[in-house]
Amino acid sequence: MEIFRPTAPQPIATIPAAHPPPALAAPAIIYDLDCPTLLHPSRLPGVDMPLTQFCDNYRLGINVLKKLQENSYFEARTLRFVTIAELKQMEFRLGEIAAMRDAVEAWSILKVD
Repeated sequence: MEIFRPTAPQPIATIPAAHPPPALAAPAIIYDLDCPTLLHPSRLPGVDMPLTQFCDNYRLGINVLKKLQENSYFEARTLRFVTIAELKQMEFRLGEIAAMRDAVEAWSILKVD
């Protein structure tokens, strides 16, 4: 009986790639590392919140929050005025500055002209 005999494996049919998948669109803005402020001029502030919540939402850690509070920053809306030079003056570590830049970029909204 043929039903009990194993059959040879059949080749898997492949679909020819007549059209390659479209390339992903490049981000509208490449981050400008020479921008002196945390909030890039091409972006608008996001929703205001206490910095305790901001630091928690963006996983910035207690050290970042303490440095901001020691310098009387308490609301996220004030971050639009903070410069990188000021963060260095507040003794932010390089990784903390990078984390702040990343958090502010994620929090902010791209301006639409």
